[in-house]
Amino acid sequence: MSIQLFINEPIGGLTDQTGRIWAGGGSCSFDQQLGQRGTASVTLFLHAGDTYEPTIGSPFFLYEKDDDPSSILFDDAPGNFDSTAGLFDAYGGLTPVCVFAGTIDTTDFKWHGTAGERECSVTCVSLEAA
Repeated sequence: MSIQLFINEPIGGLTDQTGRIWAGGGSCSFDQQLGQRGTASVTLFLHAGDTYEPTIGSPFFLYEKDDDPSSILFDDAPGNFDSTAGLFDAYGGLTPVCVFAGTIDTTDFKWHGTAGERECSVTCVSLEAA
């Protein structure tokens, strides 16, 4: 499984921020509890010279994508069902599924080392209670 992150910025529109998710020491998590607004947190890694700053209040979307098509079972599909129709995107992988939709609530920037790199902790709330 892989995660994709999209943020709908006021300037620039819907932007793919997946490449900024910090795989080396950050985190990416979300939860949805029945009757409560869900929360998500993602740590972004910003290289030296990268001026990107997520905008508080911007729509925020996490997608989950299964990179292994063999993990899907079609044994119970009806005989006239095309098991691959509509499941694959233009990049050859399975179509991502939105697992969290919300807005950016807070951002927290910290310097990482002395080379001008920063980490940004982004906290989000879901659009409505589940």
